[in-house]
Amino acid sequence: MVCSMYRMIVYLSSIEVLGLLGFIITSRYHGGMVTRYIPLLLVLATTALIAYVKAKEFTSQEIICISVGASTISILIVQVLGFTVYPGLVKDLVFLSVDNLIRTGVVLSLGIVGHCTLLFLGKVGQLRG
Repeated sequence: MVCSMYRMIVYLSSIEVLGLLGFIITSRYHGGMVTRYIPLLLVLATTALIAYVKAKEFTSQEIICISVGASTISILIVQVLGFTVYPGLVKDLVFLSVDNLIRTGVVLSLGIVGHCTLLFLGKVGQLRG
């Protein structure tokens, strides 16, 4: 079961990174202001679908671990991409600063809560269905 937990973390993190790259790419085009949020909505829909299909396989403790792991990896990748390749992702932030630490902590917390919510809702939906 531990192997599938790690696999779930990799799947969720990969989907989020692909959505982020889609957001970056669509933002660079002239019509991108309208369509740039489509990749992020696809990430949300895909994550919700995965949560609904796979959440029943995991215990509550594993769901929390998956949420923390996927959120942490996603935040780390955003930081690396922002400070190395796409500086627009971390506009007005300094790498080693209190402001960056606070913003990263807030986004990490929201990511963990979001993942937990989707996975627990998926688990409850599977139990009732």
